[in-house]
Amino acid sequence: MSASGDSGGPTILNGEIASITSYDLRLEDNCGGSSDVDGSLNASFGEFAGDIRVASFAGWIRGQVTLVPVPSSLALIALGLPLLPLPRRGLTRA
Repeated sequence: MSASGDSGGPTILNGEIASITSYDLRLEDNCGGSSDVDGSLNASFGEFAGDIRVASFAGWIRGQVTLVPVPSSLALIALGLPLLPLPRRGLTRA
């Protein structure tokens, strides 16, 4: 169940983003009764939430995303090795 502040966050299904959290609500009738057990919008029993399915917007999303190749771990290590301090040789204390 989504809670306050979750809007825009992903819902993950099988390791992929399936939807984006949009809203949450509780229902109230004309007499002041509520579907929520505690009458407060805090992700408790009786509240509802809505997500927006991203598959419907896949083409637009792909058009907005710039893919950047991810360097492999070995390439990152190779680039970082010259930055390691080299051991000092020939220095002795008297």
